[in-house]
Amino acid sequence: MASLSNSLQLKHGLTSWCPGSSSLTRRLPSSSIRFRSFVVAASSFSNDNREFVIVGGGNAAGYAARTFVEHGMADGKLCIVSKEAYAPYERPALTKGYLFPLDKKPARLPGFHTCVGSGGERQTPEWYKEKGIEMIYEDPVTGIDTEKQTLTTNSGKLLKYGSLIIATGCTASRFPDKIGGNLPGVHYIRDVADANSLISSLEKAQKVVIVGGGYIGMEVAAAAVAWKLDTSV
Repeated sequence: MASLSNSLQLKHGLTSWCPGSSSLTRRLPSSSIRFRSFVVAASSFSNDNREFVIVGGGNAAGYAARTFVEHGMADGKLCIVSKEAYAPYERPALTKGYLFPLDKKPARLPGFHTCVGSGGERQTPEWYKEKGIEMIYEDPVTGIDTEKQTLTTNSGKLLKYGSLIIATGCTASRFPDKIGGNLPGVHYIRDVADANSLISSLEKAQKVVIVGGGYIGMEVAAAAVAWKLDTSV
């Protein structure tokens, strides 16, 4: 067992699990949280770059990676496992700018990688390499063994970890299949793949119906209007 006394402050809400915890997940509030000590059982895994593992490659993972770097705890120690093909990015850009037609100069990666949303450095895939952070893309975690401190990924990789952060975020609400939630032309937006699929439909559509009138719904409506489509919310 190795003990780290480094003070690490995470400013974005994450679900964290460490070997000393009695449960798999412990929800941490989104306000600043200070970890005064870590008990790390993975010092023997350091050659595998997996002393710390973040499950999930979204915005929270990107900001957490920045915090690890700021405290000198990332290089050769941190691994991020993501189901996406991209380094962490600012998801709000998908509806605020990505969906617009080309004549409106839509947002595109690498323009909105984390942490540009807070005025920070743009963390491109090269940034993670430079900081010694191992990135595993398009290989979601399918199982966690908390006794052995291992993760299993969809491709069959078995990863050991010392401390684990669950940062998988949320998923978009979906209509049940029995009322057409899986029909062609019905879209949900959560990631770049979803946005690309929606753009393909917008290019051919004549009318768009948006269910939900919150920020995301209205931003999608604005994009549909930019495509000069008959749009209802």
